[in-house]
Amino acid sequence: RVYRDLRATGTTIDPVQFITNEAREENRNWSGILFMDGSSGSIDYVRIHHASPSVSCAEGTQVLITHTSFVFGNLAVFGPCSYTP
Repeated sequence: RVYRDLRATGTTIDPVQFITNEAREENRNWSGILFMDGSSGSIDYVRIHHASPSVSCAEGTQVLITHTSFVFGNLAVFGPCSYTP
């Protein structure tokens, strides 16, 4: 199923966590969140673990990423996302 909109909003004390449920550290890597053309989203006070890239945005997306941290990945944001740490 393809979704066109994602809203993930946490708080400073209780951020939204995106992480795999894989028990073994070496198997935890995943491809992150992909926003395709025509999709939109806001990611605020979120922590994304083991994803690379953590968030990818295609042309034609409207995505705002704020107050978000990236843990154990080697590329945080890819593409024309609006990102403010």
